[in-house]
Amino acid sequence: MNAYQKVMFVFLYVGYSTLVYVRQSVSFAAPDIAESENLSNTDLGVIISSQQLGYTFIKFIGGTLADLLDPGITFTACLILTGLISATFTAVHTVSYFATLWFLCGMAQGPAWSACAVLLKQKFPPDQFATWWSVLSTSANVAGTAGPFISQYIVSVLSWQAALLSAALSSLGIGVMCYFFFKLLKSHHSYQRISKEIRVQPLNLSSLFNPLLILLTVNYLLVSIIRGACNDWGLLYMIKYKGQSHLAGSSFIGSLEVGGMLGSILSGYISDYMVSKESNTPRPRLQIIMYLTCLQSVGVYLLIFHINTFSYQTLINLFGFIIGFGMYSAISLLGVVAMETAPENLSGTAHSMVTLGGNIGRVLAGYPLSVVASWTSWHEGFVSVLLTSVLSIVLSFFCLKVLKVKEETKIP
Repeated sequence: MNAYQKVMFVFLYVGYSTLVYVRQSVSFAAPDIAESENLSNTDLGVIISSQQLGYTFIKFIGGTLADLLDPGITFTACLILTGLISATFTAVHTVSYFATLWFLCGMAQGPAWSACAVLLKQKFPPDQFATWWSVLSTSANVAGTAGPFISQYIVSVLSWQAALLSAALSSLGIGVMCYFFFKLLKSHHSYQRISKEIRVQPLNLSSLFNPLLILLTVNYLLVSIIRGACNDWGLLYMIKYKGQSHLAGSSFIGSLEVGGMLGSILSGYISDYMVSKESNTPRPRLQIIMYLTCLQSVGVYLLIFHINTFSYQTLINLFGFIIGFGMYSAISLLGVVAMETAPENLSGTAHSMVTLGGNIGRVLAGYPLSVVASWTSWHEGFVSVLLTSVLSIVLSFFCLKVLKVKEETKIP
C-alpha cells in the first residue's frame, strides 16, 4: 500500500468503528436511559427499532449515492450528520423526539458502508480487494466488543448523556479529519483519473437485475437469517432449551464473533490469492462461499443435535466458532462478489442491493422466528434455521453455475 492508501484505510476503519459504536450506543445505555427518563420496555423498543427502520429505508439509496457522488465525501457526511444528530439526542426528553432523532441517525448512517466499499473497490487492486474488505469488516466486531465496556464506564462515572455525547463528538471529530483528508486526496492525479473514468459512465440500473446478482442477494438473505438467529436468539436458546448457564450462552455468542473475525480475514486473503491465479475471475470466491455455507451448516447441526445440559464449555465455544467462521466469511465474500460482477459505476448500488437482502434476513430472524418457536419449540425453530443454511449451500452451487454460463457466453 502507498501512503494515501494506508491513511485512507485507517480513516475508514476508525470511522466505521465509530459509526457502529454510535449506532449501538442507545442499546448499550438502555437501562440507564429507561431509568432516568422513565421509559418502558416498549418505549425503548420503539426508539431502537426506529433506527433500524431508518437505516434499512436509506440503505439501497445510499449505495446509489456512493456511485453518483464522491464516496469519500459521502462517508464524511455520514460521520458528521451522525455526530450532530446523536448530540441532539442527548438534549431531548420525550419518546417521540427520541424515536424521530434515532430514525434520522439510522438514515444518516445508511450510505456509510457502501461508500467504504466503493472506496476500497476504486483504490485497491482486485487481487487485494477482498483481503482489505475483510479486515475493514472487523471494525464492526471491534466496536461491538469494546463498545459496551466503554459506554458502561462513562455511564457509571458520569451519565448516559455523557456516553452518547462522547460518541457523537468522536464521530464529528473523525468526520472533520476525513473531510480534509479526502479534500487533499482529490488533488492527487491518480484519484482524479479514476473518479473521472467511473463518473463518465452512464448509470444503467437494469443491469443489476441479472440472475447472478439476484441469487447473491437471496443467498445473502439466507445467511443473514442464520446470523440473526444465532446473534439474537442464541443466548436464549442455550439457556432455555439447552439448559446452559448465562455465562455459557454469552461465551457462545463471543465465540461467534471471534470465528467471524478470523474467518473473514482468512477467507478474504485466500480468495484474493486464488483470484490472482485465475485471471481475476470471481469464480474462486463463489467456490469458497459454497464451502463456507457447508461449514456453517455443519456447525448449526452440531449445535442442535450434539449440545445438551452436560456439554463442556469448550465444545460449545468450538461449535460457535465454526458457525461464526462460516457465516461471517460467507457474508463478507458475498458482498465482494456482488461488487465485482456489477458494472464499475454501479458497484455501490450492487452492494446495497445484496445488503438490503441481508437486512430483510435479519428481520425474518427476529419476530417470525420467535413465532415459529412459540408455535412449536426453540428446537424446531433452530431446525428451520438449519434447513435455511442447507438451502444457502444449494444457492451457492447455482451461483457458480450461473457465473460459469455468464463467462462462457463472453468467450468469442
